[in-house]
Amino acid sequence: MIRSTALLVLALLCLPPAAALAGPGIDANTATEVELDAISGIGPALAARIVEERRKAPFSSLDDLEQRVRGVGPASLRRMQEGGLVVGRSRGPGGAETFVGGGGAGQGPARRAPPSRP
Repeated sequence: MIRSTALLVLALLCLPPAAALAGPGIDANTATEVELDAISGIGPALAARIVEERRKAPFSSLDDLEQRVRGVGPASLRRMQEGGLVVGRSRGPGGAETFVGGGGAGQGPARRAPPSRP
């Protein structure tokens, strides 16, 4: 029993974040650049543009993201959506709190994402 649990945990740790979170989705308003980069159709440069644009104001929808972020069109938005990108969730799987920003050199401390509203 312990061995099978350990193997399951090891297998889950080997999954990329997008695959591990594909069910509930990854919120464009709270995801880190690393989490966004793991989504199909989003690379490091686009992830950075998404984070930079949401610092101005949170996205109200995926259509809002498409309109505001350079390099996002209908086809790429569809790929991102299929990869698990959503707008409107500020808690991770199981209700875990998600932190926004920080972690990089010169970026300052991470800040808490605003709580979700019913």
